[in-house]
Amino acid sequence: MITHGTTGAQEENITYYPYGATQTNTSGTTPPTDMPYKYTDKELDSSTGLYFYGARYYDATLGRFLSADTLVEAPGHPQTLNRYTYVGNNPLRYTDPTGHCFIVCISFKHFNIAKAVFKYATWGFAYPLVDMVLKTSPYVQMVAGAVVAAYAGPLGSAWYSAYVTQLNGGSTGDMLKAAAITEVSAEAFNAIDSTNWNLGAKVIGHGVVGGVSAELQGGRFQEGFMTAGASRLAMGGWEYMRDSVNAGAIESGNQSSCKFGPCTAGSRVTIDGTTEVPSATGFANQGMGPEVVPGRPDLRAPHNWDWIPGAIDVVEAISKAHDFGNSFTYQGGFYAHSINGWANDVFNVYSMSTMLPAAAYTGAAFMRGTPAVDLAVDRAKRR
Repeated sequence: MITHGTTGAQEENITYYPYGATQTNTSGTTPPTDMPYKYTDKELDSSTGLYFYGARYYDATLGRFLSADTLVEAPGHPQTLNRYTYVGNNPLRYTDPTGHCFIVCISFKHFNIAKAVFKYATWGFAYPLVDMVLKTSPYVQMVAGAVVAAYAGPLGSAWYSAYVTQLNGGSTGDMLKAAAITEVSAEAFNAIDSTNWNLGAKVIGHGVVGGVSAELQGGRFQEGFMTAGASRLAMGGWEYMRDSVNAGAIESGNQSSCKFGPCTAGSRVTIDGTTEVPSATGFANQGMGPEVVPGRPDLRAPHNWDWIPGAIDVVEAISKAHDFGNSFTYQGGFYAHSINGWANDVFNVYSMSTMLPAAAYTGAAFMRGTPAVDLAVDRAKRR
C-alpha cells in the first residue's frame, strides 16, 4: 500500500499471489499512481513484466528466474539444485534480496536477531564477554569456528563467519561475502568427505577447495591449499586411530554407542563408588574406571565430566587418540610413569603422558575445513 506522505490518503494498493504475480492493483488518485517498486520491493519492468533482482530477472507469473543461478549455495539442500527456482520454492517464508542469495541470506537475516536473543538471554553479560574472548586471537576464532562447524554444520559456519567478520570491523557486504564463501566451502568439504575416495584424494580435494576459498577471501591459494590439505591429513590419522580403538573395543565386548563409535572414554567414577573395574576398550588403561557398566556392555558408565554439556563428546574424541597411544606408550619407562603418576594424584586423569599430545592432535584434526582456511587467510592479511 502506498499512502500520501502528508495526508495519509491511500494512493495505491497492490495484492500479490504467492510468487509475486499481481492479483489486484488499485489507485485512488487521478492520474492513477503506479510505483515501479512492487513485490519484495523490487523494480518491475512494465515493458517486459519482469522483476529485476540485481543478479537476474524474475518472472513472477512463472515463479522462476530467467537465468540459472551462478552459485549453488548449498548442494546438501535439494531445493537449491534447481538454479531457476525462487527461494527454494517457499515464497511465503523467504525472500531473495540479491537474485542469488537464499540460504546465506536466511542466515544473515536472522544474524542480528540471534545476537539480540543471546544478549538478553544472558542478561547482557556473556555477549560482550564472547566478543572480548574472540578478539584475543585468530586461533581462538579458529577453535570457536571448529566447535560451531561440528554442532551447527555449514549454515552455522556461515553465520559464525559473518559474526567474526563484523567483529573484525567488516561491513555488511563483507559479512555477506564471508558467509557465502564459508557456506559453499563447508558444503564442498562435506561433499568430499562423503565420497569413497582414498585419503590422498580427499586431502587434495580439501586443498583445492581451501585454496580457492582463501583466494576469494583475499588470501593466497597456496596457503589455503596447504592448510586445508594438512588439516584433512591430520583428520585421516585421527580416523585411523578411531577405527583401531573402536575395533578393539568391539572385540572386547563393548556394545555401547557414543558420538564416535563405542564409548571408550574411561573414568574413575564407578558403579559403587569404590571398586575400580578394568577397561573394556581392549587397550590397557591401567586402573581406569569402566567405559561400560559391568554386566551391561551396551550402557556407558558414568563419567567425571558428564555434567558439562557437550564435554563427553570432546572427551570421546580425544580418547580415540589417547587409547591408541596408550597401546604403545603406557609401558614407556620413567617419563610415562612419572607423568602419569603426577597426573593421577593432581588431576585425577590417568595416562597424562598420552592425554596431552592426544588432545593437541585431536584438536588439530578437528580444525579441518573452513576454520583452517580462515586462519590461513587471517595470517596472509596480517603480513
